[in-house]
Amino acid sequence: MAELTLTAIFEEAEEGGFIGYLAELPGANTQGETLAEVRENLNEAIELILASNREEFEKRFSSNGKVIRETVTLKNYLNLSQNYETRRPHPAPGISQMFLL
Repeated sequence: MAELTLTAIFEEAEEGGFIGYLAELPGANTQGETLAEVRENLNEAIELILASNREEFEKRFSSNGKVIRETVTLKNYLNLSQNYETRRPHPAPGISQMFLL
């Protein structure tokens, strides 16, 4: 089975907790008190962005020809386990620590 591997980045927030981003999907970002909460929120953000993009596409899409429509299922696209490894701090300003799933 093929898997899609995405990069989640978690930044420690100055006021406490964490901010999470998905590198491959602009707009997929969230925050939470714990890494587990941020991972869960990031999954929800991904689902909402994909659903919104699908709705926008359907509003604009029209075809007079034959269309093939397939469903693609992404298995375990963001692992909610506590298994992550710490990497060197990201060189970008404001990102104090980067965690990869």
